[in-house]
Amino acid sequence: MALHDYQRKRDFQRTPEPRGDAARSPTGRLYVIQKHAARALHYDLRLELDGVLLSWAVPKGPSLDPREKRLAVQVEDHPIEYGSFEGAIPEGEYGGGTVMLWDRGEWLPLPDPEARRQLTPQEAYREGKLKIELRGQKLRGGWALVRMKGEGRDPGKNWLLIKERDAEARREDEYSIVDEEPFSVVTNRTIREIAADNDNVWTGGLGGSASSPSTADAASRPGSHWVRRAAAIRADVKLDPDRLAGARRASLPEELAPQLAMRARQVPDGGGWLHEIALEGRRLMCVLRPKQVELRAFGAVTAARADVAAERRGDRRRANNTAFPASATEGRRYGLEDDDWAGRLPDIARAASLLPVDEAVLDGMLVVLNARGASDAAALNQALQTRRREALQYFLFDVLYCDGLDLRKTPLIDRKQLLRRALAAVADRTPQLHYVDHVVGKGAAVYEQACRLGVAGLVSKRADSPHTSGRSKTWLMTPCVAGEAARDNVAYAGIGERGRPARKSRAQEERPGATGGLLPVSESSPARAETPPVAPAPGAVAEAPPSPPPRPTPVVVEPGLDVCGVRITNPGRILYPEERITKRDLAMYYQHVADWILPHIVGRPLSLYRCPSGHEKDCFFQKHLKDMKTEHLRDAPVREGEGKEPYIALDDVQGLITLAQLAVLEIHPWGCREDDIERPDRLIFDLDPGPEVAWPHVVEGALALRELLRALELASFVKTSGGKGLHVVVPLVRRCGWEELKAFAQAVARHIVKLAPHRYTATMTKSKRPGKVFIDYFRNHRGSTCVAPYSTRARAGAPVSTPIEWEELGPQAVTYTLPAALSRLGSLQRDPWEGFFTLRQSLRAGMMAKMAR
Repeated sequence: MALHDYQRKRDFQRTPEPRGDAARSPTGRLYVIQKHAARALHYDLRLELDGVLLSWAVPKGPSLDPREKRLAVQVEDHPIEYGSFEGAIPEGEYGGGTVMLWDRGEWLPLPDPEARRQLTPQEAYREGKLKIELRGQKLRGGWALVRMKGEGRDPGKNWLLIKERDAEARREDEYSIVDEEPFSVVTNRTIREIAADNDNVWTGGLGGSASSPSTADAASRPGSHWVRRAAAIRADVKLDPDRLAGARRASLPEELAPQLAMRARQVPDGGGWLHEIALEGRRLMCVLRPKQVELRAFGAVTAARADVAAERRGDRRRANNTAFPASATEGRRYGLEDDDWAGRLPDIARAASLLPVDEAVLDGMLVVLNARGASDAAALNQALQTRRREALQYFLFDVLYCDGLDLRKTPLIDRKQLLRRALAAVADRTPQLHYVDHVVGKGAAVYEQACRLGVAGLVSKRADSPHTSGRSKTWLMTPCVAGEAARDNVAYAGIGERGRPARKSRAQEERPGATGGLLPVSESSPARAETPPVAPAPGAVAEAPPSPPPRPTPVVVEPGLDVCGVRITNPGRILYPEERITKRDLAMYYQHVADWILPHIVGRPLSLYRCPSGHEKDCFFQKHLKDMKTEHLRDAPVREGEGKEPYIALDDVQGLITLAQLAVLEIHPWGCREDDIERPDRLIFDLDPGPEVAWPHVVEGALALRELLRALELASFVKTSGGKGLHVVVPLVRRCGWEELKAFAQAVARHIVKLAPHRYTATMTKSKRPGKVFIDYFRNHRGSTCVAPYSTRARAGAPVSTPIEWEELGPQAVTYTLPAALSRLGSLQRDPWEGFFTLRQSLRAGMMAKMAR
């Protein structure tokens, strides 16, 4: 085991990679997986042994499925410092590309039950059969590395990486770890974000340097910070926290403990109290900085019902000291130093990063809603253990600091109004975040209704109170006692699907718009670095009291979603892994762009490109409904060739949203309408650049097409293809047939090629396309399709085929992703394709002759 091969392959004057000076890591058992986007994306597994990192390249990445035997090709040993590198290796250098710290931790050797004598790790490695336990942030449990037989005496470099059958194992078709966990454990960036930032991050104190203090700090602890997307920091909203009473200029607090409720036997009355429904969950404080977000956890949650049971038994010490710790110093520095959950809750961390603030401290609760719509500590525990992050919801009830202002002396009611505005500004992009609403006054009526609905109790807070760390009489928790908690299988008041209002209480009906809230619960026991179970503290009685009926078995329910009257099942299903874009996001996108896209697809035969498991897996075209039963899609009166199956068609926004429910990532309409199939109404040219063709050459081709068409008195429009090219589209009055259209399109394409044969080709053969722009005119025959304007594409980055104005074409490539397309539409002053549907133009006799001159 030496570094000769490693050092021989690298020029350390050019590459930021380490030369190799450290003898060992602090533990001597460093484990790392680095996601490496080089010539081909792969994952580099590294295990420390005898002062070096044994290294394997795993093309498909690890799998939690024991049935999956992943190829692992052994490469040269790497220095220990390499296990703390994240950044870019220059092109032309060995392994040139982008490196992400995808997982890290420690490894331990495991005994081999089949071996007569237990081997040392060195012996097991030489024998080609390593059994190890991984203690990483993503990979845990037992694993085996088994060397395959080489040729002759050559031991071979090919190994198999296999997950052992244990509690951490999961079926690949249920949970693909490389798809579900695409982010860095150090900075929680994607591969593209790391490449774009163009920095090099070093961690673990093993050498190297960081490009900036903030990035270096982000890398100082495993999974400690989330790097925020700068483009998403601000929204079109003015929060104006400096206008709040009691706000004072101050830097972000270094230490802050949560406010805790005192137990009360009677709900306070009067209009000066705010009442929130008590829910069970995990207290999280969110700390936002300009480039980072932390999620600081406080203790392990005890189910609030267990404390109610203790109260009934007269165990006042248990009831008062378990869920509400006596020490106000607990949670200093926003929790324990190793208890940042941003790395474990990337969806929530990213959602929080979108809030329109630079700096803030927010207080809230992590919860899971069970099948009855109630928060459930056991269901939360199950979701954390099984990594069902889509079920996790973050309910926020306080803001303590905002953009240079300490708000702890600001009245609670004003702090909550500020929080409500901040969350409302990004509500359509942050389904994981919820505002905890309240009822003002009417405490007795609210309490009565809450207990009848089976909640644990009511939290009452003084509307004019400042924030006070520790237990305070301005926050009171009144538990629901025996006989008042009849559970009747209805959702908690104010907590319905995705936290939206469900069945209202009498008090809520008297005050329209009021919803329920959360009990901020903390636990006196410290949290561990790994994900702890959410369970009652020692001595607690977790089972329900004998008088009410037993609680149902905890079930983690993936919240459903209704969009425009269409039910979206599995809305958390990830369709674009690195962008974390889900079915919910796709449905919301099509809801927003419905008015723009529907005119291009309604009443037309459609070919749908479906990707039920995401754009990287098993996608397929669907042209026919066949036996599929769906309310908002129908058969089009068009049949393919001599077949009997009609095409698919839709008529309205419900049909469009149904495509999102079906995970349709590309919508391809015909160039005609179904009421006159034989007469097309648009002419389409697809400019597809070959490898190494520069963007300006694509633009030149599009502009040349435009000028030629203009000379023929045909107006044209342009859109991005969603790939590397452009689409030029000409609307037509329905007069010509398909053969005439295709012949005209061919003549136009060949005319452009004749003008610059070294730049363009109209030949589909790929061998004749390198270095040229292919002018694809084959979209213009019966049955051909082209991706619709505003349709997403099933490609990395979630690109959208976006209509633009001709004047927007320039030297820089024009591309739009799903979020960027939404933002663009919100800022447009006019339709870039204005006049597309009102133009009266058609192919005329003489056009072909005019091109021939």
